[in-house]
Amino acid sequence: MRTHLKMVGFACCLLLLLTGSECGCPSEGAIPAELGGLWAGSSDRYSTCFYVSEGGMQLMPSRDCNLEPSNRNPYSYEMRGESNAGVDQDGNECGFGFGYEEPVPIVDDSFAVEGHTPSGSSDEFSFSGTFNGESASGTTTKVNSQSRCDIEWTAIRMQDGTGGTGGSGGIGGSGGIPVSCDVCGQLGCAEFSDDTFAEADWEDSLLLQGGTAGYSVAQGTDDQGNPDPYRVIRHEVGMESSIWIAHDKIEPVYDTSVKGLIRSLHYSFDGIALAGSRQASIRPLARQNGRWFWTDFSTYQLINENGWVIKRWDDASLIPVGHSEPLDLSETGAPITLGFSSGASHTTGVENVVRNSGVDNWRVIICYE
Repeated sequence: MRTHLKMVGFACCLLLLLTGSECGCPSEGAIPAELGGLWAGSSDRYSTCFYVSEGGMQLMPSRDCNLEPSNRNPYSYEMRGESNAGVDQDGNECGFGFGYEEPVPIVDDSFAVEGHTPSGSSDEFSFSGTFNGESASGTTTKVNSQSRCDIEWTAIRMQDGTGGTGGSGGIGGSGGIPVSCDVCGQLGCAEFSDDTFAEADWEDSLLLQGGTAGYSVAQGTDDQGNPDPYRVIRHEVGMESSIWIAHDKIEPVYDTSVKGLIRSLHYSFDGIALAGSRQASIRPLARQNGRWFWTDFSTYQLINENGWVIKRWDDASLIPVGHSEPLDLSETGAPITLGFSSGASHTTGVENVVRNSGVDNWRVIICYE
């Protein structure tokens, strides 16, 4: 393994990287201590995260920074890019996935690692970032004998571990109890739910795909539901590949012209990783005027338990998927179809993986006025 640190401070910071010791790096080299914690950013092309130490002096490995559903390694920095996330040396689209597991010093509001070669790989990875208040931006690069791929990214600090732009539990959390109209208080409440998942009631579509991947969906009636019937989702993913699927509940839809202005959305469902399977990821989803919207990648939740567990998102904030039109929650907005998205990716180990997951007792609460 070869790693080159781009040093912009005193030599003691190298000791900090190698040993984790507090060796007296100048305090002005760190970012403000209150900005410690998980940082994340995403678009429809990439997702990235890194974890800042409590004192703001370094990136440090944390299980809170983990975007790869096939493992729970603690990363100090991670990038997962779709096949169109970056640009190569010829101006063509490219993408890759990469995780870094060592501390990285923060000096003069910046961090950088150059030429890191993971064990068993000939590829070299570099990444750098600069803080600007409560946002950060930078570039992550993959270089090998044939090509170079650069992905530019931006990130924000995830406030209080809530996943930032909507969704409780941050990366990979769970909610504990299903959503109910109690969350609306004095506002009006519209409830959407399904605990049978009849084939005619749902529409499944490919949202995003990078590399070699496929999926299938069916109603489960094999006594593994909570209770039966339930939704069985199968993702088949090749090496360096990823896939996201849209699962839309066809009816009923929410019509703001009838019910009123939407103030908040709350999602929950029961999830299970079926026997012999590896975990998949779930995010809330909505569709309006033929366009999809979902929560930021940093709010995904893993289905990785062998028994049924409730997953929940409160005050879910939905962003565009592959377009720039905002979701119109006003009284003049078009009708909204609700659902969820499921995804899986694969970057290490065997050539192909299969992930079988179950979803039951899907529920959405809309608070309106």
